Amino acid sequence: MLGSMRRMSESAITSKRFINYRLIFASVVVFLFLGALFYEYVKPRIFPKRFGAVIEDSLYRSGRIHPDLLPKVIEDYQIDTIVTLTRDVSTVEYQPIERAIASQMDVDLVRFPLDGNGTGDVASYIGALRRIYDELSEGRRVLVHCAAGSQRTGGVMFLYQTLVLQQSKDDAYEEMLHYDFDPERNAALLPYLGGILPEVVDALGAYGIATPTFPKINELATQQNYF
Repeated sequence: MLGSMRRMSESAITSKRFINYRLIFASVVVFLFLGALFYEYVKPRIFPKRFGAVIEDSLYRSGRIHPDLLPKVIEDYQIDTIVTLTRDVSTVEYQPIERAIASQMDVDLVRFPLDGNGTGDVASYIGALRRIYDELSEGRRVLVHCAAGSQRTGGVMFLYQTLVLQQSKDDAYEEMLHYDFDPERNAALLPYLGGILPEVVDALGAYGIATPTFPKINELATQQNYF
């Protein structure tokens, strides 16, 4: 009799522990699910994705800004021109909304499309760098963005900061990392930037934009380990 009661008691304890584990597991799942919902649907309506100033009161960078938030960002930072690095895709709902908002707020919207990892046609890099330079030279405020604000925007800002603003490669690269560029997950971007660097330097020089003297790419790779 005592043995039977002991087994029943042990069984009840085991069952209770199992229920507790299930409750804990369910709570963790719910917490993670709610966190994902907040990050995906709520946060973008409150905070502009990876938004930051490259030059205070002049040049800004970001990921795609939610349409509910874009008018406020344009107004608060007095944006005159948006430079987008995304491709014009008819199935993307955001793009016509962005165009409409820009038109309504008298903001120029120009596109220099690149691939998602920041590679693509070097002409897009050259065009974006020239347009940013021209806009800032006229005292206009510029917002540069792609979808995530890490790869394409990171590549363009790296070249603008090092070639045009003549900031150190270390500082420009640290900013890339700050905005979530990961050289392990995106192993293509840095070698690509190294490959197009001579052509970009020549194009900017021909446009009248003075750039610093750069060592050969293989020397830069040895010294900086970026390319």
